[in-house]
Amino acid sequence: MTTLHAYADASMNVVKTALRLGVHPNTVYARLDRIRDLIGQEPRRFHVLETLLIVSDMVGPRGS
Repeated sequence: MTTLHAYADASMNVVKTALRLGVHPNTVYARLDRIRDLIGQEPRRFHVLETLLIVSDMVGPRGS
């Protein structure tokens, strides 16, 4: 969820997300691909990202 929150905070910009997380942009792409494979939805689409963040906030704070 940290990657998704950073992605949203970076206005869905992978390069800015990578800089915030201290990883290579390809790592962010790989994480987003893994999420897509797990949930069957594309987290790079705004409405999917928004839904995932809402669910994340309902489940608990970041890092829980």
